[in-house]
Amino acid sequence: MGRVDLTTDILQRIAEDVARRDLGMAKRRLASSLGSRGYNAEKLGRLGRVCLDMHDPYEAGRHWLLSIETGPEVDAAIEIFLDRNGRKPEQIASQVMWKMRLERIEGYPEVVRIWLAELGLGGCIVRPFRARQSLAAGSTGVIGKLSLASVLIIGSVSLVLGGITILKYLYSMIR
Repeated sequence: MGRVDLTTDILQRIAEDVARRDLGMAKRRLASSLGSRGYNAEKLGRLGRVCLDMHDPYEAGRHWLLSIETGPEVDAAIEIFLDRNGRKPEQIASQVMWKMRLERIEGYPEVVRIWLAELGLGGCIVRPFRARQSLAAGSTGVIGKLSLASVLIIGSVSLVLGGITILKYLYSMIR
């Protein structure tokens, strides 16, 4: 059982939720899956459909913006989303789930890249590259260096004080 099986299982559960008209659960499962697994145009399309079925065109447009879905309903929902955010690229980008904001615009399907360019969102929808490993290593390195310096200082002071005490004792024995 691998990642493909998990994705298939999640999509099957979502389909069952929709069939039972438990749209709230379908929405939670889709949002959770996207949040944990990252960008997926198909799941965003499904999430947009669920939101529209819940009579929430704003949320539908928010998710359809980065999906490959097309059609009059999709366009209308995206327009509602854009209008409510004043068509301001930074405001629009701030409303997109963080995990849906890829580090490179090339990571989106071509149709999404074209749409983002037309809206002037190409530069602000991508999230800044973060070298997580090097950031973590850098933080650990600083903490490690400070800890080592503290141990060396305390050790040095202890050796000096201990040495002085021993010398005083030896000197008192000689006298």
